[in-house]
Amino acid sequence: MKKILTFLVLTINSFVFSQNSLRIGYNSTMSGRNISTNYSIPKGDNNFTLGMRFNINRLHHVDDQFKTFVKRLYATKPIHYFGINFSYERKILKKWDLINPFLFCDIQFTYSTTRNRSFLPYSFDTTENITLYKEHINFFGPFYWLENTIGFGLNIDVNKKLYINQKIGFGRTLVLGYDEKLLNKTFNWFSSEFGGILSLSLGYKF
Repeated sequence: MKKILTFLVLTINSFVFSQNSLRIGYNSTMSGRNISTNYSIPKGDNNFTLGMRFNINRLHHVDDQFKTFVKRLYATKPIHYFGINFSYERKILKKWDLINPFLFCDIQFTYSTTRNRSFLPYSFDTTENITLYKEHINFFGPFYWLENTIGFGLNIDVNKKLYINQKIGFGRTLVLGYDEKLLNKTFNWFSSEFGGILSLSLGYKF
């Protein structure tokens, strides 16, 4: 019994007296944009974060290509706005006091629909030899999105309590789901897309 109590006390102390922190940040990923709130727990050179994300809808696409998933996430119900994320960070190049470089692995999961905007030909003007196009807006899904990225980041101390967390990385996103409206039925239930992450957060140490 004493051993169990000793273990519990040491575990609680490690959480209470370690430099745990809360982060609020902006993320640009393969699926789109989101705001995240994460709780960070350091363990020596390792750091673990767990939190939630809030998806931001985008009406205009970043490209005019006929992509189904890349930057097309668009929430249509309250549940589609939320997701969870987990990150592991490993400190490297421990040479500076205020700047702490690290390598990271980031996993984000959400459940949402897509909004797809396309222009398709519907008529041809023979007098001017001009093809006329019509705008089409389609919503597909919802799908399960699992975004996996690895990369490099920096923690920059502003003062003893505040710090800036920056990350850049690349990886693959798995999209699971089915929609009969999609033309490509072969990969309708499963798709894998290349993507990355750009992240900027503000952290507060307890």
